[in-house]
Amino acid sequence: MGMTKVNGSLQPTRGYLPKRISEMSEMSDPEMPQLDLIEYDPLLDSSNIGPAEWAAMANTIEKHYLDYDGFVKSG
Repeated sequence: MGMTKVNGSLQPTRGYLPKRISEMSEMSDPEMPQLDLIEYDPLLDSSNIGPAEWAAMANTIEKHYLDYDGFVKSG
């Protein structure tokens, strides 16, 4: 979802996913729940995510666990 084609292959592109989400008409529906998106640095293809990155995501979820109703990992 957050990848664009560069030189014939897909790669994660900073800001692409938030842009695509903001273009979705359903996201402007007043009944749509609030959405916060976190882009990590560096952006990684999900096939390049290892234990350290999973731990970082788990730590982010733990830190914000009581602030949200749910979490979604994209990529």
